[in-house]
Amino acid sequence: MHVHDALTTRRTVHHYREDAVPAEVIRRAVEAAILAPNHRMTQPWRFVLLGRTAREPLVARSAELRAGPPAPPEVIERIRGKIVGPPHCLVVGCVRSDDDFRMGEDRSAVACAIQNLSLSLHADGVASKWSTGAITRDPAAYAAAGLDPAEVEIMGFVWIGFADQVPEAPARKPLAEVFTERE
Repeated sequence: MHVHDALTTRRTVHHYREDAVPAEVIRRAVEAAILAPNHRMTQPWRFVLLGRTAREPLVARSAELRAGPPAPPEVIERIRGKIVGPPHCLVVGCVRSDDDFRMGEDRSAVACAIQNLSLSLHADGVASKWSTGAITRDPAAYAAAGLDPAEVEIMGFVWIGFADQVPEAPARKPLAEVFTERE
């Protein structure tokens, strides 16, 4: 797939089919991710692939964060569909730094890595969604991923699977509103 085609046709997908994505496709996408631009080559990204079993403990906690304890059964089931429904969940983290400026650069590098990952998956016909929210900052997410929150900041979950539904392209601001040329 030509890079411009990938950039203009990639979508954030919310609904996935049940079938698993081949391991080599996910590995190739992570290999593409770590090619992202990275000032000083700190290589701050960390990736943890969670299966459905590893994600199950996140359901109740996420429902509590959304609806308060005790979460109603209908909220728990809706959250289960979001967390356990997609075939794969890649937890993406950024190694922490005591230097605020470097931490900002490293977060930016991880964001670029997530874009590379998403485009690589899309080129292989696989959908994804970068998701953040209260659960991604909760100790339960760190425990599920086996990450130490003192060492790594979770930047989000990337849901991976074959699209059940592909949404229409969202409206974007016209170029004239976001781009300026000066001589």
